[in-house]
Amino acid sequence: MPRRVEIKLAARHLIERNVGIQDGLTLEAWPRQHLAKRIDDGAAAAHEHGLGYLQLQALRGEPLTIYGDGTQTRSFCYVSDLVEGVVRLFARGDEQPVNLGNPAECTVRELAESVLRVTSSRSSLVCRPLPEDDPRVRQPDIARAGTMLGWAPTVGLDEGLGRTAAWFGGVLAA
Repeated sequence: MPRRVEIKLAARHLIERNVGIQDGLTLEAWPRQHLAKRIDDGAAAAHEHGLGYLQLQALRGEPLTIYGDGTQTRSFCYVSDLVEGVVRLFARGDEQPVNLGNPAECTVRELAESVLRVTSSRSSLVCRPLPEDDPRVRQPDIARAGTMLGWAPTVGLDEGLGRTAAWFGGVLAA
């Protein structure tokens, strides 16, 4: 369901039922385990051109696909950090929205190069046309999460890439 629809439904519920809603916006959490269920059916290829798919390509020795020239930026929050943020948000119990994510930003090309380094892959990088709706920058402002929840992500990109590569490697070996 698109995020804007979720927000509208939640707001409607709040108004009609006079109940509280807690909203934490997440950006680019990984690993995305649902990819493992779709590794061999090819369905992940078109839409899942993010971190998980880059790691799968690297682990398989396939060329890593970069959309555009790779200068668009992304930031990634490891799932354990995200869960900790969500737990703190719900424990707080108020209704103010909070962004959860990792403000550490890198270009898509830098991400692909990090994936190659962490997985020890010798894969090449291949550029494909950038989709029209692809955002140029993805970087959350988590200041409110720090102030209200005392929360900030602790797992860095390379550590998270290593953990995720190990997980995907186990899935591919099974």
